[in-house]
Formats: sequence, structure tokens, C-alpha cells
Amino acid sequence: EALIDVEALRYLHLNKIKNIYKSPSVTMANNKLLVLGDYKPNITKSLLLLLDQLDKSLLSKYYIFLKNHPAVDPINKELYPNLCLQETNLHLSKLLPTVDVVLSSINTAAAIESFAVGLPVITVLDDNYFNVSSLRGVNGAVFVSTSLELKNALETLFNESFVPTKNEYFWIDPELPRWQSLLIDN
Repeated sequence: EALIDVEALRYLHLNKIKNIYKSPSVTMANNKLLVLGDYKPNITKSLLLLLDQLDKSLLSKYYIFLKNHPAVDPINKELYPNLCLQETNLHLSKLLPTVDVVLSSINTAAAIESFAVGLPVITVLDDNYFNVSSLRGVNGAVFVSTSLELKNALETLFNESFVPTKNEYFWIDPELPRWQSLLIDN
């Protein structure tokens, strides 16, 4: 039996926030970085430790928001002395229109939503695991393993123009033509 392509009902809400990207400002310190926590606390910890290793001059250009996985306890901010983190539980549909850049682990599906609305997503690879990111192989996705690579990725957003493209990762036409065709024609 063949697979049939239809709209992703779970992601129809992305239509309301598509292509929201605005280039981070080089001079202003009000860029917003959203860190998407992992369901594995140790992966979130290593992601934040990597971010904490960056120069304070680069970190000072960002307000950093952490959306931890709902199944994970709040983080110990004292472990990250260079980060001025603000934890948030807002739904992604409310958060994504307010941020400039997203930093995620390889495991979170929220990275796909962020990318699909036109935000640059930097994914931190896990040294002890395969790259299972849904963005692997997707044009425009950025992957880093070290603090130097993370620094370069963030600086590239300032120095070069990141051009968000209309991403067709999901079919999210609100008219649901594929579903209608499937249900009417079959």
C-alpha cells in the first residue's frame, strides 16, 4: 500500500506565524535567542554549558530564553554563570514570533516548527549519539559541536544575511486540499 501525502494537521498553527524572521541587530543588545531544552536533562545541560562558554561580548547581544522540556525539572542557573537566562513555559506559537534565533538539541521536534516559520535554527550535536535531527540534510539548517562553531554560527547571522526561505517541510494549507482529495476520491 502506498503512502499518501496529506497536510500535517498538528502544524496548521504555523500558518499564523510563517516567515517571521528579522535579522539580528549587530549593534543592539536586544536580540532574542530561544534555547529549546531536551527531554534528557544531561543534553540540555551540555547545550547550556556550550552556550555558557561563549564570550560575554557575544552573549551580551542576546536576551536568552530557555523553554525547557515539560517533563524536565527547572535548571540550576548557577551552573551557567555567564548566562542571563529567563525560563519560559509559553507555547511555541507565542514564543516564536518574539525571537530571532533558536538553539536546539538533535532530539526536539520544536526545532522543525522554528525552522518552518523562517527562523534560523542552530542545532547542537551530541558527541555520544547519532545526528537524529529532523533537520539533518535540510538546506539552511546549521549544526555545531563546539563553542567555537556556535560562536561562528551566531556571528554569521550578524555578518551575513540569513535569508529565510518558505519552507515546505510540512504541507499546511488551511484549505486541506490533500485531505479533501483523499477523503472524496477514495
